Amino acid sequence: MTDNISAFEHIAPFLTQPLVLVGFVLMLVFSIHKQLLKAGIIPKLDKQQGGRIVELLLRYGFLLGLVMMLLGFGWKVYQCSAFAQPPLPTTEQFHALLTGCAMGAKIDVSADMIGSITGIYNGKKSQGRATIQSESTFLGSIPEQDRLKAYELYTKCIKDIISPRNLCE
Repeated sequence: MTDNISAFEHIAPFLTQPLVLVGFVLMLVFSIHKQLLKAGIIPKLDKQQGGRIVELLLRYGFLLGLVMMLLGFGWKVYQCSAFAQPPLPTTEQFHALLTGCAMGAKIDVSADMIGSITGIYNGKKSQGRATIQSESTFLGSIPEQDRLKAYELYTKCIKDIISPRNLCE
């Protein structure tokens, strides 16, 4: 019994996905009805009229629920894959996001520094995420007198702007 509960704990978070939840409910409903029919609790119709219909309904209803659950799991796997990760923001979007974040975090930086960081982002963007995601690489591109403010901007704003959103949390 404990093994079943611990196994269900791993599956339960996926039940928040609509397709998985609907599929799970359908599978449960049809499984319960099938068992009730086997136990004789639900009376069988005469063989000519309803027996075959009920049997087919139960069989394909269960399969429909199973297929919907599998589609839900597949959709979640697709969302978690690298194919579904959002692209980096454009240079203009990065500039606007960085300016807004600096103001919101009350970081006192000059427009020249924001422009310099945006220029660095524009140059690094074509090389991929990893070059600007490294703090040391990023800070090495900043003049020494501005590194403290740049580090504060990096930790409070830039890291969140350039990091891919994890859809699987």
